[in-house]
Amino acid sequence: IYKFTPDGARSTFATGLNRPTFMAFAPSTAAPPLPTAHLVSNYPSQGWEPGGQDRPSDISFFIWRDGGTNRDLTVYYTVGGTASNGVDYQTIPESVTLPAGSLYGIGVSIHPLEDAEVEGTETVTLTLRPDPHYQVGSPNTGTVFIRDNDYDIPATVSVSASGAASESGPGEGWTNFRFDRSPYSGTSAPLTVYFTLGGTAINGVDYEPLSNSLTFPFGVYTTHLRVQPIDDTEVEGDETVVLTLSTNSAYTIGASGSATVTIADNDSPPADTNAPTVVITAPTNNATVSGTVTVSVDASDDVGVVGVQFQLDGANIGPELTNAPYNLNWDTTATPQGTHTLTALARDAAGNQGISSPVTVVVNNGPRAQNLFVADLSSGNIYEFATDGAQSTFGSGGRSPHGLAFDIAGNLFVAALSDGRIYKFTPDGARSEFASGAAFIGLAFNSASNLFSTVPDLRGNIGWIYQFAPDGTRTTFATLSSAPSGLAFDSAGNLFVASGNGSIYKFTPDGAQSTFISGIGNPAGLAFDGGGNLFVAATGSGAIYKITPDGAQSIFASGLSAPYGLAFDGAGDLFDADLNSGNIYEFTPEGVRSTFASGSGNPTGIAFGPNTGLADTASPTVQVIAGDDLAREAEHSGSESGPPNTAEFVFWRNGDTRAALTAHYMVSGTASNGLDYQILPGSVTFAAGASYATVGIIPIPDNQAEDQETVVLTLSPDFTYTVGSLSNATARIVSDGYLPSGNWQVRAYAIQQTASESGPARGEFVITRSQADYDTSLYPFTVYYTLSGTAINGVDYETLPGSVTIPAGASFATVTVTPIDAAVFEETKTVILALKNGPYDILPPSNATVFIKDNDPPPATETLWVNDDVPAGAWTGADGGDAWNWASDNPPPFYGVRAHQSNLAPGIHYHYFAEAAETLTVGPGDTLIAHVFLDPANPPRELMLEWFDGASWRHAAYWGENLIPWGDNGTASQQPMGALPGAGQWVRLEVPAGLVALERSTLSGMNFVLYDGRATWDYCGKSSRE
Repeated sequence: IYKFTPDGARSTFATGLNRPTFMAFAPSTAAPPLPTAHLVSNYPSQGWEPGGQDRPSDISFFIWRDGGTNRDLTVYYTVGGTASNGVDYQTIPESVTLPAGSLYGIGVSIHPLEDAEVEGTETVTLTLRPDPHYQVGSPNTGTVFIRDNDYDIPATVSVSASGAASESGPGEGWTNFRFDRSPYSGTSAPLTVYFTLGGTAINGVDYEPLSNSLTFPFGVYTTHLRVQPIDDTEVEGDETVVLTLSTNSAYTIGASGSATVTIADNDSPPADTNAPTVVITAPTNNATVSGTVTVSVDASDDVGVVGVQFQLDGANIGPELTNAPYNLNWDTTATPQGTHTLTALARDAAGNQGISSPVTVVVNNGPRAQNLFVADLSSGNIYEFATDGAQSTFGSGGRSPHGLAFDIAGNLFVAALSDGRIYKFTPDGARSEFASGAAFIGLAFNSASNLFSTVPDLRGNIGWIYQFAPDGTRTTFATLSSAPSGLAFDSAGNLFVASGNGSIYKFTPDGAQSTFISGIGNPAGLAFDGGGNLFVAATGSGAIYKITPDGAQSIFASGLSAPYGLAFDGAGDLFDADLNSGNIYEFTPEGVRSTFASGSGNPTGIAFGPNTGLADTASPTVQVIAGDDLAREAEHSGSESGPPNTAEFVFWRNGDTRAALTAHYMVSGTASNGLDYQILPGSVTFAAGASYATVGIIPIPDNQAEDQETVVLTLSPDFTYTVGSLSNATARIVSDGYLPSGNWQVRAYAIQQTASESGPARGEFVITRSQADYDTSLYPFTVYYTLSGTAINGVDYETLPGSVTIPAGASFATVTVTPIDAAVFEETKTVILALKNGPYDILPPSNATVFIKDNDPPPATETLWVNDDVPAGAWTGADGGDAWNWASDNPPPFYGVRAHQSNLAPGIHYHYFAEAAETLTVGPGDTLIAHVFLDPANPPRELMLEWFDGASWRHAAYWGENLIPWGDNGTASQQPMGALPGAGQWVRLEVPAGLVALERSTLSGMNFVLYDGRATWDYCGKSSRE
């Protein structure tokens, strides 16, 4: 017997039968399966008591079976609910019979009965009962509702959001608010629901306009309100639509009376190009550090900072820090002594990089070599204390001296409160008046060498902060509502000022004011340590407070008499001038106190002088020029390209060259360090015996045709050298899209501006060449020049030929001026080198000047009265924006080691001295003399000299225009002497004493007056007959 599956697969079912023919299957003896009964309520599931309304009344259930239909089947059910069978609706039986052979079910109708009772909505529930003749399936129960027509219960309305929406274009990205009203209360008549629309999205702008109401149609209990976003191009982020149901008597608000739809923005912000902001907060600028120092920065960015790298002199120190706070412990003992530059690089998640402003620090791991200067309120003296505590009197600081501050050149500035002046002392103690006209009390310099001073209203009501430019020009930086005293700058250039109301105010560099801390009793002196912590001397409470950069306050020292002035030395120890006890206390960083000095009267301001332990006894002068100022991204010849053409900065030092010397610099300009050219480290080292060193500018190609970019290199001050007049230089980077002239470009500089017959000490010119198309290593090159000035070629200096050849491989050549000793007294003479036309382009500076100083004494017939200083016993003053400025170069003095220079100012400006104890007696036939050097870039229109004979200043002579209206022209009070002397050279001025009515007079004062411009004065006195 074979068995075949429906798809024809054969198998053997049985074997061994004898010739089988027909076969059949016997009927099954198993009982047939029972049918399955089901029950549901029909739609609509609610009806109304009949009463004439246009509303459906009848409702029903439906019962059916699955399985065999070969016989009748009676299905039983229970009747339940809140409505009563036969009372609230016509009586129904508790079973139905499904006839044999019927494939359809049977309905059970519910016919509500009218009554007058207010009873609300009632329910009828049918549930199948088990029976041996069927199985109970699912569904097996249902409920219908009978609405009362005697009282309408208000519908309950709720709202929900169906999902989120998005800006995706017309007809896309929409979603709905879903409104539901309860089906078991209220009416099925049309119902209007009111609402408000809010959220961050704007109706009609961010989505299609919507009204503030929606109506449920008759018999509808769920409806929707479509929110269709409007696709725009604005980057605005996700926005919300908030729908809130409004109250109304036609309905009540359910549990969900408000819903929110979020509209997702499909616009992306542009690629982030904002570089992180990074500021070094510790150590402070110009701080002296030793041992292990914590270097800290604040870094922020709109997309987040992912790393901060610290650099010392342009080289990385430590690993990149990837998490805040960004603090690095720097072991300074492995760093050479001297000045160094700290910077920090911060990068963000988008790859942008920001660099901090440089912070200059002085590493000093040797013994302290700074002298302490102290102002004594009672005596008016400025005392100087050596490192071992030995005391000497440096000078007189006037009446009631308070604040002290040093500039980068080592000049000391003193605020004399009762004099109403700020005095300036040169390193050798010569005093002059820097400013006047206010009750100056506190002093501090910012990093740009501007002097800031606090000035209280002596009635204690208000106060001011004045800012003085290096030339003495005064502006008002801020006005305060209480009297200020001490002040100090942090490393970020923010100014902190102590106020008489117990507050410390903070001013950003642009003058924005905030209160840093308050509640300190009579704060006076302020000082920052190397970690950026502010120390405050509280004179009223006898304490010194320490305040961290984030404003946390603690008491550093207490039990003092009246702490006033504060200053840190190079080793990090804090010094306090105690006003009442006369003691100078020294505190270690841990707060251990010792008495450094005593018996100082009533000390107020204190300051440390330059770190002489780091300076050479003969500090060299360092300058910089651009030897080859042109660099090119790529050098081309035909279709081939070669390496970039480089530019070159040349650093020069004058003075002792026996030891190596490191000079520091800052880089700026429109080109970016490390992006447009290979990174520069921030310092260069002169080898022992070398007078110059070079730094190359190697462009980084970017394959873009662009205008020229600049690299500006500026020397940074340092205690190991002096920055000369050539303090910065500029190089240019060009590409194929912008090429200057194909000619060589030449310039001239005076790199050693002062020569002398002593030695002789030689002067030095430097002539440079640059070209963007050729490497300087390819060819030698000859440049021609002329010589002029008051010195004669071959007479006052060894003969120079008028040309110089720049060797192959070099960007410059020198022209040396060797003076010839004439053995007679002469003025300081000038050698002016001017470039001469040739096969090249001459660019500025096209000329330069070397000064030859005489080494012979003045003749016996001349009496020097003003030379290197004012006469003994004199006091000084200035007006019109002028000041006493003593200078040793630019220009070199006519005679001696320094001359006095006016400020550059408009109109009438002058500086003077008076009441000199060292007087000048003028005899019959004597001639009054002075020497002047007019600034060639800013010559005055008139200059005048006045002398004071103890009774009157009306003894004057003038040169140039008659613009200074003092005296009567043509008389002794205003004697014309002719045209202005030539600028750019020392010129002797002679005035016969008789012309200004000064024969047989004794002079005790002299006034140096200009109209516009600037001049330098020297070698003033008289010449007598032999």
